[in-house]
Amino acid sequence: LNLESNAIQTDGILALARAVGSPSCKLAELRLANQRSTHTQAAEEAMAEAVASNRNLRTMTLNTRSTRAREQIEKALQANMETMRRQRVEGGAGGAEAAAAAGREEVG
Repeated sequence: LNLESNAIQTDGILALARAVGSPSCKLAELRLANQRSTHTQAAEEAMAEAVASNRNLRTMTLNTRSTRAREQIEKALQANMETMRRQRVEGGAGGAEAAAAAGREEVG
């Protein structure tokens, strides 16, 4: 989902964070960089927590002021990519379940 270069403010980032954090979210890519409006660091933190709970998201762009949020997002995305890599290497349902469990341990 590409929402770059819009004017998404705090309320919009919070709404997107709720969607990303939903167990039913299957989004693999979310692009939010270059917003013409500002958002709060609390919104950044909420998005970071949502990304940390999402096992499908692989790519995300968001200009953050919060170092903590940025690091949490990067760590979660790296864990998701590693989980997918393990699934490809190990193959089969058992390997996928083990990789998903390992990914959860890394993020959270």
